[in-house]
Amino acid sequence: MDFDISENQGLRLATVADIVDAAGGPAAETEQLEQKLEASDVLSDACVLDRFLVAEELARIGASSAFGLRALLADCLPEGLPPGSIAVTEANRRGPVRFANSASSIVVLDGDRTRLYESVADSVVPAETSFGFTYAHFRPKGEGIRLTEGSEDILRARWRLAMVAEIAGNARTAVEKTADHLVSRVQFGRPLSSLQALRHRLAEAAVSAESTRWLGREAAFSEDPRAIRRASWYASDTAATLVPDLMQMCGARSFTLEFGLHLFTMRMNSLRLEFGGIDRLGLELAEGNLPHAEHATSGSRP
Repeated sequence: MDFDISENQGLRLATVADIVDAAGGPAAETEQLEQKLEASDVLSDACVLDRFLVAEELARIGASSAFGLRALLADCLPEGLPPGSIAVTEANRRGPVRFANSASSIVVLDGDRTRLYESVADSVVPAETSFGFTYAHFRPKGEGIRLTEGSEDILRARWRLAMVAEIAGNARTAVEKTADHLVSRVQFGRPLSSLQALRHRLAEAAVSAESTRWLGREAAFSEDPRAIRRASWYASDTAATLVPDLMQMCGARSFTLEFGLHLFTMRMNSLRLEFGGIDRLGLELAEGNLPHAEHATSGSRP
């Protein structure tokens, strides 16, 4: 088994990093960054795994961008999709929707009544959150575009792949920041990294982050519905475990804006909640009853 990314994948990720740098780094204005990414050829001839890697890389860098979500969803939606980001929610879910305030298109998953809405000014109300992403309440206006039967399964699978990619990228950087802190912070006359208990906890966190990454990549490569559910469950569990553990290991410093760990931990928290709960994912994984499972992530247009 080859765990190295290909030369083309490496060049694609390097292009993503260069675009983020040119736009002003991780703190770049989101709309400007996404325009630069859309204008580039970073998704040219990209398969699902390539798109997953792009979403993962943007999260690892720390960019608050919806481009990764669009990358994984756009080819599953009708042609002629307007430029701009995409937001996704469920018909029975209440509360604000991630990226709804800046999205040009919003997908509402609702079984055979799944619809695609164009975002208009009076359909979104910005919401204040501390999750590291922009949110807005969404109230559909008009009928929208009713998507074909089976679209919900395809779109839900891709939505989940995007969230797995984002958790994987955020977890990787959060673990690296924590490791740097333990090496540089001296207590009791020696670096915290010399304490065995902390080394073991950090190692467990690193294993969880790495496992999330590879379960997600394998699921994106195979597009197998069960693999996607398994990766989603594990990513949700990783986020729930890593956030308190890493913040505890970094102590009070983890709450400071200067240290920046909160950007990655709060985003992991928001993504965990967006999944809808680990119990729900666990039940789906155990039951394995996703309709049209063999076609769940087909990239063909409805």
